[in-house]
Amino acid sequence: MNTIDERYQLHRYFGPNVRCGFAAIEIRFPDPGGGPVPWEDVCGLLELLGMPVDRHREQEDRPFPETLGRLAAILQHEPASKRTSGEDVDVAWVCLASRIPVVTQSAVVLAYQALLRLRSPDQKLLGALKQHLAVARRARPDRTTALIEAAAIRSNIPVYSVDPRLRIQQLGQGEAGRQFFEAGQDADSFTGHRVARDKLATIEYLARLGFPGPAQVGANDANQAVQAADRIGYPCVLKPLTGGKGIGITTGVAGPSEVAEAFMKAAKSGRGAVVVERELPGHDHRMAVFGGRLAWAYRRTPAQVTGDGRKTLRELVEEENASRPEEARRVGLVHEIKIDESLARFVRKQGLELETIVPDGREVRLCGPANLAQGGTLDDVTALVHPDNLAMAEDIAKAFRLEAMGLDFMTPDISKSWRDGHGGIIEVNGTPGLSGAADAWQVVHSRFPFRDRGRLPSVLVVGEDSATPAACVRLLENEGLSVAADIAGRTSVGGNELGGMAGKAGAVRAEALVLHPRTQAIVINAIHSDILQTGLPLDRFDLAIVSGNAGGDLDGIIAGACTQVVRPESGDEAAVREAVEACLARHRTDRNTIDELVGIPPGPPRVDGDGRAEAELTVWRLPCIPLGSLHSMIEEVLPDAEVEPLEANILTQELAPPLVNAWSRAILRSAGLPGGVVAEPGSAPAPHASQTPQRTFRLRSESGASEAFEVALRWSVATLDRLAAGYIRHGSLESCREANQSSTREALAALKQAAR
Repeated sequence: MNTIDERYQLHRYFGPNVRCGFAAIEIRFPDPGGGPVPWEDVCGLLELLGMPVDRHREQEDRPFPETLGRLAAILQHEPASKRTSGEDVDVAWVCLASRIPVVTQSAVVLAYQALLRLRSPDQKLLGALKQHLAVARRARPDRTTALIEAAAIRSNIPVYSVDPRLRIQQLGQGEAGRQFFEAGQDADSFTGHRVARDKLATIEYLARLGFPGPAQVGANDANQAVQAADRIGYPCVLKPLTGGKGIGITTGVAGPSEVAEAFMKAAKSGRGAVVVERELPGHDHRMAVFGGRLAWAYRRTPAQVTGDGRKTLRELVEEENASRPEEARRVGLVHEIKIDESLARFVRKQGLELETIVPDGREVRLCGPANLAQGGTLDDVTALVHPDNLAMAEDIAKAFRLEAMGLDFMTPDISKSWRDGHGGIIEVNGTPGLSGAADAWQVVHSRFPFRDRGRLPSVLVVGEDSATPAACVRLLENEGLSVAADIAGRTSVGGNELGGMAGKAGAVRAEALVLHPRTQAIVINAIHSDILQTGLPLDRFDLAIVSGNAGGDLDGIIAGACTQVVRPESGDEAAVREAVEACLARHRTDRNTIDELVGIPPGPPRVDGDGRAEAELTVWRLPCIPLGSLHSMIEEVLPDAEVEPLEANILTQELAPPLVNAWSRAILRSAGLPGGVVAEPGSAPAPHASQTPQRTFRLRSESGASEAFEVALRWSVATLDRLAAGYIRHGSLESCREANQSSTREALAALKQAAR
């Protein structure tokens, strides 16, 4: 950089614009020239600010504008934020996606000033940066909220902030919108949350419903706690009446001498009485229910290490911490095991000190609660869940009137039914945490399973003619829709004008329309210059009706953000009517269509060097359907074939390939043909189920490539996809019966033809 020129200009775009396809804050500044900015110097600045830099070090040196965008994204605590940069004549610019504009504005300005003084930042600048980071940290959404938001955006579901301080956001528009607080949703009952927050009330209510749980007593002081523990028996658990995340819980309390300390720990962490609870044997399982259906079941194991006869306990814990992958730490799948006095006290109860050499093969538990935040681990056991346990979780969610529920179920073996005395429920959580992107995807899709993704029919009318937008409103109202409109300075929903909209930006008025619960369709009129100046008022529109000469920049904005663009002649009502009707027709289709969950590419399978056919099977997270129900459905359409059962209870992503193999074999046998499908793992290790909503598997024919193999493969894949979609739509497989019978008849006829 040759000179320091601190001039800059800020500009806010509310939606897709001339610079980029998203809402952004733009900073324009004199082109500083020079070569790439040394990224190592940027890391040095981050270290001065006390920020972790390891995850940012592996970056190439890039030009000043690109480096500014990267640094500004880090400064707003959202390093993956969308951004773009470029240069005009003597002026460079950077656009950074903005969730909270005031934070983004501060981030880009401070990033610009810091890069100008990268090697000699003064104390005033460092102070301003630290102050900004504190504000940005408080404004940053919690991990669950961020996962939900990211999953929605990746699924093309619009996200609007109801209140960033309260972390409440709306996914979807108007009447189709759903409000979320973390993973909790607007359909969750207040009464259910009230009961779930009280651990004593929860277990009492479950017992009255006939579900299993531990013996419990509330204690108001340590003496009462000792008496309660003596009465219900040891080992026992002491925990706060309210709260979560394992805070204040002591497990494995073995006698009266340990009760007082456990009581004080619980009392400090919560309000009201302390719960004294008989400890149930087995493992802690988190069963998550969303939209009335089980979404996943994870076994949570407390942090532990195994001795090797050479290392001290401290060394074993340090080794375990070092072995935990950085990526898993980054996404919150694992946490560091803290070596502190609490750990020392816990292992002392097992006759060990941190400097003790642990005998070979001895397992040492490092904390009581099976909680990720305290170093525990997570294993996906969804496929093993006994159907009775699945029904139990879903019934409890209904009893608590909760759309989102986490159930903590203690059992030695989740594949065994609770009805046979295996396990008990220890807690119900109304705002269950998420372990990764796939969990968030499943939560979001439990509320938005159809292709419309919570979007309403939306029309953008570009131009100064108010007659066309008014005509669009009438056409939509004639379909019985409550239309939200912003036309010629009047903002209304269902014909009723909204107050306080005068003088506000077009995007602010548009946000009022999409947040309004009576909105069923949207019509917005915008003039050419406003769009060029501030961008589109929404991220996407179904239909744009453009009058007059838009021009290159405006054409590009509209084409990139609108599904259909029409340019009718002035007064051509028929063309407007036809475009609006086409928009509504698309929405009717999308509102009843579930995107493919299981699929293979179109066209014939590839043939490898061995002459075997192969195809890629793409599988999204699937609904938790009991495999027995799927098995019965296939036996019904293939009564003469023996369908090979799988050693599992519930359908999951991982089971899709072996299921496709079993069904392909069955239909080939029904047609008197040999063969089947072999599922081959990829070269990379399988990700944790919570992290990847979509996975790809390679399928190969057992021998050769044939038309029969392709027919059997496509039938089995299409059948699995149809059954999964039917279960999502109706909660059962009955609606798929006729389609299954028809498709099976067609496939058997094609196989017999191929055999000739």
